[in-house]
This record gives sequence, C-alpha cells and structure tokens, in this order.
Amino acid sequence: MIKTEKTKKTTFLYPKLRQKMGMRGITIKSLSNHLKISENTLRNKLSGNADFYLHEAKAIALMFGASTDDLFVKDEN
Repeated sequence: MIKTEKTKKTTFLYPKLRQKMGMRGITIKSLSNHLKISENTLRNKLSGNADFYLHEAKAIALMFGASTDDLFVKDEN
C-alpha cells in the first residue's frame, strides 16, 4: 500500500498577506515556526476562525516589510 500525504487547503481572509507569502515562497509551516505557533493555529487565524495577536501581526508585517494595515485588509468578497 502506498501512503500519500494529505495537504490541508487554507482559505485566506487576508488576500494581500496571501499574495506576499506566495511571492516570497513563505509556507504556512515556515510562518507558524517564525511565530512559534502550530500550523493549525495559523490556519485558523488566516481563515478568520481565530484572531491574530498584535505582536503576531507586527512580526508578520516586519517580516514582509509592510504595515499591518496593508497586510491585514480583509477580503470583501
């Protein structure tokens, strides 16, 4: 029997953050490691099921050289 790896699809609430992550090749795993939180917790935050703490939002903004206002604009669709 061949074992296949299941990947989890995350629906992003913040399109600009998703775009920046893609442009820099930042994965959920690497970002969660940077923030010292679990991948599941980060997925919940990215999808809007949990809130980012201010220090997490600032750390992400610093990582991307952007403002929190720029990165954490919610998708209105």
